[in-house]
Amino acid sequence: MTAKKKVLKFLSSPVLALSTLVLIAFLLVVGSNPWIKFGYQDTQSIFHSWFFLTVIIVLFVNLLLCVYQQVIRLLNRKEWPLNFLKEFDINRQLDVKQFLGTVRNYAAGKGYKSQVLKGTEIICWEKKRLGIWAAVIFHVGLIIICIGVFTELGFAFNGRIGMVPGQLFEDRLGSYLSAEAGPLHSHKEGAFSLYLHEIKMKYKQTGVFASADASLIESGTEVFRQNIAAGTPLRFKLWNVFFESFGYYIKTHLTIDDREFPLDVGLSTTFQKDYEKYSEVFRLDKTPYWLNIEFIPDRTSYTNHENRSYEPIQPFINLIVRKTENGKNEQIYQGQIPLGGTAGFDRAKLKFEEFYPWITLNAKMEPGLYIIYVGFVIGLTGLGLLYLWVPEYICVKWLEKEGILKVAIGGYKTKYKKEFQLYLNEFSKELAELLSKEDRS
Repeated sequence: MTAKKKVLKFLSSPVLALSTLVLIAFLLVVGSNPWIKFGYQDTQSIFHSWFFLTVIIVLFVNLLLCVYQQVIRLLNRKEWPLNFLKEFDINRQLDVKQFLGTVRNYAAGKGYKSQVLKGTEIICWEKKRLGIWAAVIFHVGLIIICIGVFTELGFAFNGRIGMVPGQLFEDRLGSYLSAEAGPLHSHKEGAFSLYLHEIKMKYKQTGVFASADASLIESGTEVFRQNIAAGTPLRFKLWNVFFESFGYYIKTHLTIDDREFPLDVGLSTTFQKDYEKYSEVFRLDKTPYWLNIEFIPDRTSYTNHENRSYEPIQPFINLIVRKTENGKNEQIYQGQIPLGGTAGFDRAKLKFEEFYPWITLNAKMEPGLYIIYVGFVIGLTGLGLLYLWVPEYICVKWLEKEGILKVAIGGYKTKYKKEFQLYLNEFSKELAELLSKEDRS
């Protein structure tokens, strides 16, 4: 065997396919687990690395060679293993033409399509012929999925957008809170803009169900206006914009000694056992103070979680201040500040002036997604044919041994082989009787 054939045999081997699938499964576990680090700041970036793309290419080549071998085998039926199960004598004179005509008529009566293989004295019967190509169709679906995955990982873009009502977002890399792109992605800025009209809120006991009333703008013109909510993303060309999260900004005014400056705090939204919490812990720059701020939209229901209202009726903030100085960390203030109120601690004062909501959206460009969908449909079609449309392939061959006419009959079926062999034995008897009684014309 030449070196070229050895390489091709290895690339098309089931061992390589299985090994590649195991490696992909391992990388999926690693990339989906934030607690595992392999030199990546974010483990999900593994999916956009050249290493992962190379693994996908290896699987693609393996599947491509497998399909090529399957197609060649199906097209060149002379190379099919004809395992004839029955051989019987014909007790009369019969030429090839009569033999083929009789067998063809018998096959038609059984619902088979018959075909004589060129250059041979073999006539083939087929039922559910499309099922013969089931494995090829299934592997073609996998190949298309590989192409889609490579396109998705290589050219995809994923960016987080933070917005407040009245804000215009323009598609520029610097405008995203964070952005991740495939190694082959070339980001052409200015693909779209978003204008946020308002954040619509429905207040429930478990939290706020927020949505974004936004307009998509292209080249300075509004294309359409849509409410972006959980489960109803904005779709535009290859872009999908998903609702991600909701929270509040707290606008305060801080005075330390004689220095005054505004302090805007973006509060994180966390989900407790039965309610939403809007809070943030941070240190004031160049000061010994640590602030823990929690925003409470409705003072009237604050102490009763079961009847908690998130509608901003009497909003206030819970403020806890700790001071770290000279190796000591002590709490120096804990209290509530209503909207417009002021609290003093140590040498500082904090005034709660205003609050307003924010949302984050997730903008994704997914060029390979629909290719993957097509591959899944084709792969499932092949899988369905493989199990529900099982082909039957029967061969009848003319033989002449030592002046005696014989007929050999055999078959091929991927499933239900024992039942098929019994069936084959039954009609081989019928065919033997028919050929022996056939009148010569």
